[in-house]
Amino acid sequence: MIREQAQPENIRSDNGSEFIAETVQEFMAANGIKAIYIDPGCPWQNGVIESYNSCFRREFADRWWFHNYDDIAVAMGDWLRDYNRYRPHGSLGFKTPEEFAGKPIDRRAHLLTLVAA
Repeated sequence: MIREQAQPENIRSDNGSEFIAETVQEFMAANGIKAIYIDPGCPWQNGVIESYNSCFRREFADRWWFHNYDDIAVAMGDWLRDYNRYRPHGSLGFKTPEEFAGKPIDRRAHLLTLVAA
């Protein structure tokens, strides 16, 4: 992301193991990125990810029964593709991420691929 876009001034995260890892801390320090940690028990400090987690649980995890890891991987790939490209988002004025980015999309063709799968 830093190479292709812009370097963030800071990264907000919980105190999970992924942000305690020495490698991540060293990378952030080497790139001048400040760590801002969410206080324990205060999920409202990171509303974006809490909203995503809620959506993921409601639209994906609670709707399907998985038999094995491969089932999860395939279904998650489909759901993420739909979420990131074709699903309208309230925060984007109920446009899809593709529409918001100014890219034309064919929702009908996408819906047909979901039905065929």
